[in-house]
Amino acid sequence: MHESSDISNEYAFIRFRLHYLIVHIAIMLADGLQGTHLYVLYESYGYSVASLYALGFLTGALTSPLTGPIVDYIGRRNSAVVYCVLEMFINSLELFDNIYGLIVSRMVGGITTNLLYTVFESWLITEHRKRNFSSDKLEIVLRDSVIASNLSAIVSGMLAHMLAINMGNPGPFKGAVMCTSIALCLVMRWEENYGGDNDDANVKQATVMHEYMVKAFRTIISNSKISRIGLMQGFAEGALQTFVFLWSPALRHFAQNCPDSCSSSIWGIVDNQGSCEPAYGLIFGAYMAAGVLGGLGAPHIRKRISQFLIYSNPASMTKGLEDESPHPVCRTPSLSNTECSDSDYQENTDIQSFQIYLNGTIEKFEVDSDHAPFCKDDYTLSDALSSDCSSSAEQECHAELMSDSKSSDHNDVEVTNEEESTRGIELYFAIAFLISAGLLATPMIVSDSPNAFLLTFIAFLVYEIIVGMYLPFDGVIRTMYIPNESICSVHTMLRVIVNIAVAAGVISTNYITFTSAFTACSCSLIISCGLSLSLVSCEDWSAISARISTAKQKID
Repeated sequence: MHESSDISNEYAFIRFRLHYLIVHIAIMLADGLQGTHLYVLYESYGYSVASLYALGFLTGALTSPLTGPIVDYIGRRNSAVVYCVLEMFINSLELFDNIYGLIVSRMVGGITTNLLYTVFESWLITEHRKRNFSSDKLEIVLRDSVIASNLSAIVSGMLAHMLAINMGNPGPFKGAVMCTSIALCLVMRWEENYGGDNDDANVKQATVMHEYMVKAFRTIISNSKISRIGLMQGFAEGALQTFVFLWSPALRHFAQNCPDSCSSSIWGIVDNQGSCEPAYGLIFGAYMAAGVLGGLGAPHIRKRISQFLIYSNPASMTKGLEDESPHPVCRTPSLSNTECSDSDYQENTDIQSFQIYLNGTIEKFEVDSDHAPFCKDDYTLSDALSSDCSSSAEQECHAELMSDSKSSDHNDVEVTNEEESTRGIELYFAIAFLISAGLLATPMIVSDSPNAFLLTFIAFLVYEIIVGMYLPFDGVIRTMYIPNESICSVHTMLRVIVNIAVAAGVISTNYITFTSAFTACSCSLIISCGLSLSLVSCEDWSAISARISTAKQKID
């Protein structure tokens, strides 16, 4: 009966996952179609691309504090419907060479960008919890979303190219309207959910909207961790959005100044005059493929970092085990060599394998499934944690059962897996941001090199891999710190930082060199790295210290 319930729950999750991802893909296809030709379209109209681009983010900054509370008030599904309608409206405006229409389009686009990055994720997280799916499954959906976004971008690039050839520069925007209309039909089938603990519509109508704003603001200022997360993700996403705007002019500059570096690779195209232009379509596809690669590798690297911290800390290894647990904790020094003398063995038929934590290292003991040998002088877990060594020759070690049996009497593996789903995520972000900072500083470092084009392209490609690795966990870290009932309100308020950072970065390109702009992006990521490190718990710092001490002992 229990097995049948598990199968039914797994089937329900698969349906939920696929339905969300289909909508996400349609939305990302539409966003990619318009994004690939926005710069070219505005340039063909003869307007300032940077000014119009920045206008959208400035509008987003002004409306961010209001957007989230409105979403929580009217409901996430209804807000997703509003997003789709507004996107179809602004993509239609882009078809006409009218400055006033383009200004309206960019201003409304600033609002829809806030909705894009908050509404769908908020609906997903709340609905995921309502259906009682496990937290590790949420991480799977968020990871799939990033991979789907990158794949959608690759496909949208090819579709945009074909539409532009057949219909001109407005063609991709017509395709975006079609994709958004498909997403709208699918979103209409979603169940509604709201901010707050009660999803009853009557209760929501009775709630004054400004209460969402007040609650979200108080949540941010009352919890420094939430504020730090907002700043951390704001600076990081600001750097990313500025990179999206600057990568093509940067590569074009290096291609023209370093023609040999450009023409000697498949990433450059030589025209009839002998000058080299970057192969934008091919490079864009490579960036998206790199993001997919990063997304696929992300869970494995995250798990390694989590295990690095968990198995460095004795407290983590014994967390959740009961005092009466029969798990052995051996204090015999001979176990450090993973051996016991023959006279020290005794039979134990209940346990198949276990690990020993001794002096900062893990010693694993594989035992026979029928006869598991332990030292006779063994202790229960409670003995090990509460008593002193009976002899100066003995050393204390902590053991965690790593049983391969299916017995329900021991829950160590479940505890460890649950901890691994969130442990070390702050350290993971810090490492990713630090590497990204170095990569975005590349244009400044290699600006005088004859291979500047190729070196910069490689750095940008690796940066896209890193982005693909950390983006899936943006939503995860928010769910760890931001309360679910106001997650959308808080998130959109925090996006003020993103919008201001991007607007400042884009406008600055009119007054400073692109190398200086990339240096500023690098500094932003260093700040994000510092903020992420400030969120690392004392327990994790102790684990890192234990690892360092162990490494020093091995070297000595």
